[in-house]
Parts: sequence; C-alpha cells; structure tokens
Amino acid sequence: MDKRQFCEQIAEAIKQLGTEEAAGCMARSLICMAHAAKNDFEFMCDQGVVAVERHVVPESDKH
Repeated sequence: MDKRQFCEQIAEAIKQLGTEEAAGCMARSLICMAHAAKNDFEFMCDQGVVAVERHVVPESDKH
C-alpha cells in the first residue's frame, strides 16, 4: 500500500465512522505504535502538531 491509498482509506473511515469515532481509532493506533516503540511521538507540519504521549497501564487493567 502506498501513502495515497492509506490517506484515502483514512478519509473514507472519517466519512463512514464520523470524525470523533475515526479520531479515537487513529489515536489508539498511534498510542499502540508509541508503546511498541517505547517512545512518545510528536508530528509537526505547517498545518499543526500531533503529540502521542504514552501512559503506563497496569497489567491488571490491560484487555
């Protein structure tokens, strides 16, 4: 899959799920990526900033 296809899939998900639901799914995915990398992320561009900050989740609270 290339970037354009990925962006088109995200745009379609926003249309089908709605803004808040799609953003929630994307946020959880970014948080999972940050946990896997053991690193917080910050993405900056001319249109804005997105920061992903990991929280420690106790084993007893994990699904």
